[in-house]
Amino acid sequence: MNEINSLLLEGVVSGEPLLNETSTTSVLNFTIEHTRYYKNKAGEDVEEKSQFKVVAFNSMCKIPLKNGSEVRLVGRLKQNTWDKDGVSHSEVQIVAEHIEIIKSK
Repeated sequence: MNEINSLLLEGVVSGEPLLNETSTTSVLNFTIEHTRYYKNKAGEDVEEKSQFKVVAFNSMCKIPLKNGSEVRLVGRLKQNTWDKDGVSHSEVQIVAEHIEIIKSK
């Protein structure tokens, strides 16, 4: 059975993207902030903000992202795990497969 791991996300780049280039690979790390608005049971407006860590590779690193850029991306979730000082750590990030700038400030 093939499992599906795909997502579509729109949001705003939060902070300056960090580019790391070697002779064989380019890696771009950045954060996307997504804001959701809804009404709770009492009818009050609620603003829910989430931040997601994103990593992009090679040709997508050439996309001119900057703080405040509105983007749409297609990607997949990846869980990284590691041990440090005897403590297990885990982090989920988005691996971008397509990035499109919607607007740039």
